Amino acid sequence: FSRHISNSPNDKSRNSSQSAPSQRTKSLWTEVATGIDKNQTVVWKNAVDSLKEALLFLLISKDARYFVESYMKPVVSILLEQQPSKIGQMEKNCVEESLRLSVIIVAEDLKSKGDGDSSQCVILDVLGMIFNRKKNYYKGSKPNWNVNLTGLPEIRTSMINKFRSYRGFAALSNYLSGRVMTSQFP
Repeated sequence: FSRHISNSPNDKSRNSSQSAPSQRTKSLWTEVATGIDKNQTVVWKNAVDSLKEALLFLLISKDARYFVESYMKPVVSILLEQQPSKIGQMEKNCVEESLRLSVIIVAEDLKSKGDGDSSQCVILDVLGMIFNRKKNYYKGSKPNWNVNLTGLPEIRTSMINKFRSYRGFAALSNYLSGRVMTSQFP
């Protein structure tokens, strides 16, 4: 991942009020990427912190865009495979905060693509994962025939509401409308 991190003057910010990601942020993204690439794992707190930084710099940094497009999906996938009954409250908080940040990232990316940007929203499938009610984190497991499921379906509902509150559905509609009758529409 570090070979994709640049400090090039060509990676200029579109928003001069925010600076480029710090070296600490880039190191965090590299650490998360390495964990996923080598072991398909992510440290709980690093999942949250890396997505928080990615959201902050998504629209102004090629490094943030690379991290989101390459590693947000595996991070979210790992988190959604967790069984809520088998992890502690701190871990649940990390999963839920990571999902919340991911929903906001997708909404912001869709908004930016609706502003005449002809590029694809390659992270859109992350939203599909987050909204998928069949993910372990939402449905849980049924250890015995007489035991109720142990998932947290209300978290999925809160993520849908979060996406709506960020005007994500309107941005999705604009994004899709701009692609109808083009080669970018399936």
